[in-house]
Amino acid sequence: MKKIFIAFIALFLSTQIANAKDYSMKETSNFEGRYFSMGYVFGKTIAKEDGDKNTVYEPSFKLAVGTSLSSSESDLGKLRVAADWTYRSFEMKEFDIDVLLNTFGANAYYDFNTGTNFTPYVNAMFGVSYAHLKLGDDESKTKINFAYGVGLGISYKINDKTDIDFGYRYSEMAGKVAGFEISNKDVLLSLRLQF
Repeated sequence: MKKIFIAFIALFLSTQIANAKDYSMKETSNFEGRYFSMGYVFGKTIAKEDGDKNTVYEPSFKLAVGTSLSSSESDLGKLRVAADWTYRSFEMKEFDIDVLLNTFGANAYYDFNTGTNFTPYVNAMFGVSYAHLKLGDDESKTKINFAYGVGLGISYKINDKTDIDFGYRYSEMAGKVAGFEISNKDVLLSLRLQF
């Protein structure tokens, strides 16, 4: 999956950069509307149980659909909302547990207008996490819990339809699954396509 994603980005960017145009101050301060985003998550998942902690560094995948709220636009910036899905599958070797973790989030972003192709932002996420833990050969636990997170990042506008997004997000799954508290510290790299 990693090689396919990198190849897709390289191919897409090579065609987009060739068609990129120079943006005036007016164009870069005019935010776009609806978008689709796909990204790679360089994540650190932390599972705690009674003082014991297991940390897993496992890449994962994220998809999102969102829109800017034109009514919120000002000289300072603009509000944006999005729904996203993050998929994780990994093994906690120390506990001999296979984990499947899907997070579905409703996100609010505030994009700060810099008058350039760079747009810094802050983010808050609320949603649900579905966790499935396979404990050895015979036992498994499944739970759906409330999830929440905060983040920040910066996007770069390649042209009027394409942005590259680089960010960081900390998120937690409320409650416990099979006695484990689960949290994530993620670095996100995404391609955002306006439509």
